[in-house]
Amino acid sequence: YIAVFPVTQAQWYMVNEGGVSGLTRSFYSKRRLLRPVERIAFIRIRECGMDAWKADSSYDYPNAPCTDSFLGRLRTISKLNGGTELAFDLPGEAEWEFAANAGVPPATFNTGVRADSVDAALTPGRCTANGGSNNDASAAPDEGGTARVGSYAPSLWGFYDFHGNVMEWCLDWYAADISDLNGAVNANGRFLADGETVGAQRIYRGNAFNKAGGVTQRINQRSRGEPKKSDQAIGFRLCCHDGLD
Repeated sequence: YIAVFPVTQAQWYMVNEGGVSGLTRSFYSKRRLLRPVERIAFIRIRECGMDAWKADSSYDYPNAPCTDSFLGRLRTISKLNGGTELAFDLPGEAEWEFAANAGVPPATFNTGVRADSVDAALTPGRCTANGGSNNDASAAPDEGGTARVGSYAPSLWGFYDFHGNVMEWCLDWYAADISDLNGAVNANGRFLADGETVGAQRIYRGNAFNKAGGVTQRINQRSRGEPKKSDQAIGFRLCCHDGLD
């Protein structure tokens, strides 16, 4: 199961602050409640909670996330009232790409429109060709910041924002060629798919509000960065690997 939208700022603060009280923090703007959360390092999502500088490989997938991380707290919330803890996580890169493609040919956007034009009219998500700019993500949408999730057309499978707004972290360590993994997460500790070359970067996928549109928005675009990287153009969406009927 994968989320229809990327995680919003309201969701990020409500999970980390234990409820709606998180929305009253002095630096928080109510006008951004339904815009995607950004500037979130990978290690804050899964490994070490609110401290963005202390990575701990003991929480690497397939191990459970740290209980003080966003995902750890979300898993705890999911089992309240006698429920079963749900295995919320980031999607693997292959899972992300499968959902983002929405079953369309490689030369097509997931809305069904051909992706061989740089015409802004054919741009299906938030980017510089479609309302975004190089301004700060927190700028008002009409000034070129991020847009409210779901502002652009859904994919043929009903997902939003794979083609824009913010790029999204995946579970995998980066490797130039992951074909030998056959869709599995590249989770071999801090090593790449060959099991020998030490890796230092995680994968994030998609396009963003401050990136070019048109053909550069195609789903096959891959990006990477250190797990502690925090950038206004990077957020994430949730996946749930089991525990649901």
